[in-house]
Amino acid sequence: MPFPLDFSDFSENGARFVNSTVNPLSGGSSLLAESDGTEWDVIFPGFRKSSSIYLHISHTRGFSDGKIRTLVRRNSTDQTIAWSGIFFLSDRLGIGTRLDPGLNRYEVSDEDGSIKIIKVTNAIKSTLLDTGQNFLLGTIHGLEVVWEYSASTLRTLITLKLGTNVDFSDLVTIGIFSDIQDSFNTPHQFSNSEGFFFQTDSSDDFVSYNYDKTTISRFISI
Repeated sequence: MPFPLDFSDFSENGARFVNSTVNPLSGGSSLLAESDGTEWDVIFPGFRKSSSIYLHISHTRGFSDGKIRTLVRRNSTDQTIAWSGIFFLSDRLGIGTRLDPGLNRYEVSDEDGSIKIIKVTNAIKSTLLDTGQNFLLGTIHGLEVVWEYSASTLRTLITLKLGTNVDFSDLVTIGIFSDIQDSFNTPHQFSNSEGFFFQTDSSDDFVSYNYDKTTISRFISI
């Protein structure tokens, strides 16, 4: 699924996703999530940088049940100031901005150094599961995230798999979480988008992750 033919993006404060031919994960180029301090469009000095990509309007998007499988390589050294991952069941296209944050979604990222399932509710983050696993620096990993929302039980079941083979043949489950929502407050039952994102704490922080061989699948239960 090449960028930008199949994906749209929204970026702020100098962050961006681009195609890069430098040290790709597979083939001639890979999707690069990067902000290296050379950007000209940092308009809010000192504040966070973020970028997210999601399926183009020509595709169906906003899956209540879906799967994202991808190769990922972490090139950044400090995950306490810069991190990246997958978002889904988002209430808007992408994750929102600093001034207009997305209110409700799930994230799977390596924020603060280990791969976690994070729930965002009314723009407030809470960690649902810390796998204790990490994207090893400079190592290509296979990552798979599956989510299933049940309207009858108000449950979102999230499964994470990780490996190191570029053909995804060694994926093993590193985390499963069943999130039961309050029947009077279910802001995560509807979705507008799913995709990839990255963030930094400050406009001075550097970030670099590569993605490749991505598939996004929608499941329909009957």
